[in-house]
Amino acid sequence: MNDLFYPVPEPMPYESILSIYLKLSHANFMGLPSLGRVLGNECLNMRRIWQWFQPDSIDTIKLKFPELEKHLPWNYAPFEGLADLGRGIVFCPYCIRFGYHSVFNLVEWHKVCVLHKCHLLVACSLCSDNYLRGFQASKPIPQITSRCRECGFYDIGLVREIKMRRSKGLDSALQHFGEAQASWYTQVKKTHKEGSIHGAYYYKFSGCRQGFTAPFERAFRMQSPERIAKIRRDDQPIAWVKLPSFSEAGSWGKYECRIDNIQEACERLESSYLSGHRSCVASINTVTGYSDGTEKKAKLCPVALAYILLRLKLAYLNWPVPGSISALSSGFAYAEDVIPLLSPEWNYRELRVAYLSILGRLQLQVSEGKEFLILCRFGISLPWRYRSLDFIRKSSYGFRTLCRTPTCTLEIYRDGFGGPLLIRPDSDSSESETTTVIERLVI
Repeated sequence: MNDLFYPVPEPMPYESILSIYLKLSHANFMGLPSLGRVLGNECLNMRRIWQWFQPDSIDTIKLKFPELEKHLPWNYAPFEGLADLGRGIVFCPYCIRFGYHSVFNLVEWHKVCVLHKCHLLVACSLCSDNYLRGFQASKPIPQITSRCRECGFYDIGLVREIKMRRSKGLDSALQHFGEAQASWYTQVKKTHKEGSIHGAYYYKFSGCRQGFTAPFERAFRMQSPERIAKIRRDDQPIAWVKLPSFSEAGSWGKYECRIDNIQEACERLESSYLSGHRSCVASINTVTGYSDGTEKKAKLCPVALAYILLRLKLAYLNWPVPGSISALSSGFAYAEDVIPLLSPEWNYRELRVAYLSILGRLQLQVSEGKEFLILCRFGISLPWRYRSLDFIRKSSYGFRTLCRTPTCTLEIYRDGFGGPLLIRPDSDSSESETTTVIERLVI
């Protein structure tokens, strides 16, 4: 490894191992297969992150760069939480101009540059392919000033990078923001290693990352990368709730008794949260009724809508379904798929937590300012079905009383053919083409 040339004493702070590999390839005029043999990795392939994790090659590079651990993405995310380079290189359009690619860009669903306070871009397939090939003998002189018109990617070359790295304060800024992000991802990965489903889903789904970031910020007492980049605007408060322990085997016997309890709990919910919104409940319930070919609509009342969605979840395996009747007339056939697996002494508290959780999720979705569809799916369980400790998002008083706000134009629509609910901001707009709506809230 000491025989390999590197143009500067060490990589930039928290530069990705991907970038280090490729710079070694270009600086030594070696293709990736040749570089892999020198490093003890016969199958070096930039597109497959798991092939980088070869102890021999990592140990070899550490001889030259003792602080290599900072540059390894699997220190900040599990392997299943690392980016798929087959979809393209994720990069900051400003960092790439001085040859910098952050190790955190290799974490799945990491979408911001905290240094430049901007969203990351994805390189097109042509730029990604050329970049990931490393040095090519057929292309010994890179076009250092070329910028892709399609995706904005630069491949600037080493000479220009060395000049641009002389910028005053650059290394200290990268070190400062790199340490903050490293601390954040170390804590998230720790929750994943401890078996937390929140930690696993944070890396797996974009929506889960968005939903779990605020609770993580409060639990870790840290700022997320989105918050540091001043891009995150989700300040919705959360509350942690602890539910009774799960039931023992054989506690299913008194299901009819539990049906009665659920009905009583629903009546208590109506009394506690909907006493001033009876007309809203009736109006939204009508929208969920049997489809007769006529479009239906109602003014958005969040507290009433959350209750109607809970009743739909209790009544149907999936919704909408052909021939379904209104939520309040549909019964509780699938209550066991919603409530926790508790003993027959099940009480009102669990259903209240489920209701408040749906209400909090509604506020988060509405705050995005986009129209969205609402539907229920069997595969989407309320979080506490399999755990006794979880969090819910708190809804604000202003959101809960939207139906009384004269300036609110949010309405609930449903086509005449039994489709999902559509939340749309402008009541005077033309008929919505639901097929073009991307955003969905799945309960």
